[in-house]
Amino acid sequence: MARGKILLDLSLLAPAHKLNATFQTSAEDPMKYRWTIAPPQPLLAAQLAKTVGISPLLAQCLLNR
Repeated sequence: MARGKILLDLSLLAPAHKLNATFQTSAEDPMKYRWTIAPPQPLLAAQLAKTVGISPLLAQCLLNR
């Protein structure tokens, strides 16, 4: 691999691989949050972690952003 280049196979990412939040406010209901958590992507997280030199947990957090 050439220095300064990062190559990742992003074909493993699905369109549903996003964190969605719905925020609602009203006089009766102060605030509600509905979180949809993305499923783990261990293969892609491991590839990113190895390529960039970070922990798999941090890699998964970055992928979920």
